Amino acid sequence: MDAELVKEYITPFDRYFLNRFTVPIVGISPTARARMMYEEDKRLRDLRWMNDEIDQMKQLDPEAAKELKSIRNSTFTRPGD
Repeated sequence: MDAELVKEYITPFDRYFLNRFTVPIVGISPTARARMMYEEDKRLRDLRWMNDEIDQMKQLDPEAAKELKSIRNSTFTRPGD
């Protein structure tokens, strides 16, 4: 799976040129960067889905929508956001 993530998220220029100059102690591997990018995309997709659910819930049960907002904020929001 990691190889597929690198292929999808890391550009060929980055993979073949820039990565040759990554300092191993300070730098981060293309695999780790691709995994982080994938996880962030997944978090944003899930957040969009949750926001859509909250918008629909507001129509039916505003109190339940408030609860979902609280869950969303504690689940999908990163520290410092």
